[in-house]
Amino acid sequence: MRAWKSLLAAAAAVVVVGAGAYFSAVSAGSHPAASAASAGEEVTIAHGDSILPSVLPVDWASYADHVAEVKLVSEQEIPASAEEVQAGEGYIGRSGTLAIQRVLWSREGSAPLPSSVTMELAGWQFSGSERGRIAPDDSSRIESGHTYLMALSHYSTGWGPLGPGGTLPYDEGVIGQGESQGTARTLDAARAAASEDDDSMAARVVGQPADALVALLKATAPDPKAAEHRDLPADERWEQVNGPVE
Repeated sequence: MRAWKSLLAAAAAVVVVGAGAYFSAVSAGSHPAASAASAGEEVTIAHGDSILPSVLPVDWASYADHVAEVKLVSEQEIPASAEEVQAGEGYIGRSGTLAIQRVLWSREGSAPLPSSVTMELAGWQFSGSERGRIAPDDSSRIESGHTYLMALSHYSTGWGPLGPGGTLPYDEGVIGQGESQGTARTLDAARAAASEDDDSMAARVVGQPADALVALLKATAPDPKAAEHRDLPADERWEQVNGPVE
């Protein structure tokens, strides 16, 4: 059904920078939410391909402009399309404003980071009068009441997150602890997930304070080709190194 195809496309393109999403949909699935506040609620997980790399420390060093501690301070729904409303099912978007609590690391020569950044976040799928949350695979949905460490990049269309791997839960000052994929994740669960990919930024710093991430980032040299184009926005920097983003 056309509405469902539209949902899949929108579900994975949940975080956008201006007019361009940083990853595009390839599939979606569901799992029961683990947090008490949403016990029994199904969360649809959107799987996608990131435009910019964001998993490894070198990805952060090459394409992030700042790393900051952030919190969601306001959000609003983005209405479904007229076609989806008529079909009775589809996707409701969400726009959120994140307050920059503190800047932890900045790339030399990067543009100043504003005090807050507004971006499109994962929203909801709906069918009739029922709807359920959508969350990105292996990343955070960004929920109120939680704290995150986020790698932020200045794109040709404005500020936005580096990519799915560039946002880490940071509740109570512990990396990995907090909201992930729309559910409240314990530190033990974060460590178990990190063991699957020991080279990732998330795995390297899980269970540690933000200072450990900053130290690792300072010790990581960026891709030399990306460094040659350090004055360009992140997406244009990537294109200079790897060719046009499709």
